[in-house]
Amino acid sequence: MEYHEVRRDRLYVDVLAQIQDLIVRQQLRPGDKLPPERELINEFGVSRTVIREAIRALEERGLVEVKHGSGVYIVEPSMDSVTESLTLHLRMTESSLMALLEVREILEVEIAGLAAERATDEEREEIEKALRREAEVLDSPGEYVEEDLRFHDLLTRGAHNEVLPILLNPLAELLRESRRVTSEPPGSTELSFEGHREIFEAVKNGDKEQAQEAMREHFRMVREVLERSGYAGNDKIPAT
Repeated sequence: MEYHEVRRDRLYVDVLAQIQDLIVRQQLRPGDKLPPERELINEFGVSRTVIREAIRALEERGLVEVKHGSGVYIVEPSMDSVTESLTLHLRMTESSLMALLEVREILEVEIAGLAAERATDEEREEIEKALRREAEVLDSPGEYVEEDLRFHDLLTRGAHNEVLPILLNPLAELLRESRRVTSEPPGSTELSFEGHREIFEAVKNGDKEQAQEAMREHFRMVREVLERSGYAGNDKIPAT
């Protein structure tokens, strides 16, 4: 496999980019072992430190696994590593709560419609079970938040689009605290549950447009509760 000598002003960044490109183009596949460190040093024309920095960066991105005494191996991409990176980025850019909620609404309205079209009978049964669990914990906001997350996660699975969880999971985690806020006022869990029930009925009936409208209405309720709880449009993500 051919590598190119890197520019002096880029060093480990170029090494990282070349190896990453080989992974993306599947010239390096999960399970493959990278050449030994000494060979990489010669191929790239850089120091041991540069190679180790590049390997460390690849490991942080979830692209390789370092097995001490054995070598460096290409691994299957991990959704967790993508989620962690995006979550960190959103926290560092101090995105507003309402901006994140707006993006989540855009995604989840379409997810509801896709789930109405694509969810299998088994997936519909799982969503219905999640709804029944919600009904059992309406008086416990903390438990309700977890069931709320599960309900939306199952809808996303029912949409049968492998990219959607990558985009939505970081938002769901960042907005976990906002879910807690919206579940605390008296009657709010009941309102949320009713919204979920209407979404599910539309999904169960295969009614795409009704599922989308039910999800829009659900988010209108969420925004109203947040506003009544004192959150302004530019408030930052609550700490979790």
